[in-house]
Amino acid sequence: MQAENKMAVTPIGKLICQMSAPPLISMFLQYSYNLIDSIFVAKLGENALTAVSLSFPITTLMNAASIWIGVGVNVLIAGYLGGKAQDKADSVVTHGILLSFVVGALLNILVLLIMKPYTNITQKH
Repeated sequence: MQAENKMAVTPIGKLICQMSAPPLISMFLQYSYNLIDSIFVAKLGENALTAVSLSFPITTLMNAASIWIGVGVNVLIAGYLGGKAQDKADSVVTHGILLSFVVGALLNILVLLIMKPYTNITQKH
């Protein structure tokens, strides 16, 4: 017996609240961590705070890439579930997970390659 799709039977207002809460909490925790981290690191000195400040755009880029993939995958899944194509939705989930790992690995490699030049440029100014 297949369970009923909650996207088809749950009222839209309730769905929006249920589906938007996890990303909101995640973003709040991420930026709260960065703020609190900056407060503690500032006690170590100006250079330490500069290092944390320079890493903030890079972590934001990585966060944005993961949100970009997550939103795209969720839109595809919702479309396939709305069309009653469970097999295609399952396939999108698998490909979305693989895509997130590949993009995450590529971003990490890119960041490792540009980190030294990035910090050297900012230290000269």
